[in-house]
Amino acid sequence: MALHRVEFPGDDPRLWRLFAVRRLIETTAAEPLELRVLARNAAMSRFHFLRQFRTTFGQTPHQLAIQVRIARAKLLLTHTDLPITEICAAVGYESLGTFSALFRREVGLNPRAYREGRRRFWTIAFESPLRAIPGCFLAAFGRTAEEQFPRRNPATASATVEFAHTSP
Repeated sequence: MALHRVEFPGDDPRLWRLFAVRRLIETTAAEPLELRVLARNAAMSRFHFLRQFRTTFGQTPHQLAIQVRIARAKLLLTHTDLPITEICAAVGYESLGTFSALFRREVGLNPRAYREGRRRFWTIAFESPLRAIPGCFLAAFGRTAEEQFPRRNPATASATVEFAHTSP
């Protein structure tokens, strides 16, 4: 996919309308989008709108909607325990099969495999808070290197912790 540089619209009212339609797509991607309505919001014919949108942003409105929906689905899969069918409906798809196929095409994994690979585990090191203080500062106030960096048993230096997450 080619990268397209999107400039600030400046004083061109056509670009302002295209940017407004892009914002509309990004904020209402979960709802059905009709090219006719989007073109009317941009005050252009359907075909001219489609050409201008693709030229300006490097993708069609439909491709943008898919990108926004998949990004929202990835967020919901990672941070909630909602069933995949509910996530499918929440991001604007009526068919679980369509959602799964698009998700697999865009991400490379099906939604369940993506969720399993993104479990909410973090490794937290239980270290001395003094490690965050620069050595020169500690040396100036009487701390030696041995006091600042005591030897630790590597088996007890860190642990994996699962955090309970509540749905937003």
